Amino acid sequence: MNISYDDRLEVLGLATAAFVAIVALGTLVGQPWATAEGTAPALVQTVGLLLSFLVAAVIVLVTQGYDLADLRAMRE
Repeated sequence: MNISYDDRLEVLGLATAAFVAIVALGTLVGQPWATAEGTAPALVQTVGLLLSFLVAAVIVLVTQGYDLADLRAMRE
């Protein structure tokens, strides 16, 4: 299998998305909500974790050349 990247920044974008996803997975495995004093901090940490995965997915989609407006139109 021969994968060719025309734009070298595409590799950097994919590496950045992978890094964000790995950090989010590390946060999930570390269970940050276990050290929270209450429900509100745990909820904020969980929402932040989910948003991290969303950011990684958006970076991959933009790097691969998808237009975010087209993605929104597909959802409707």
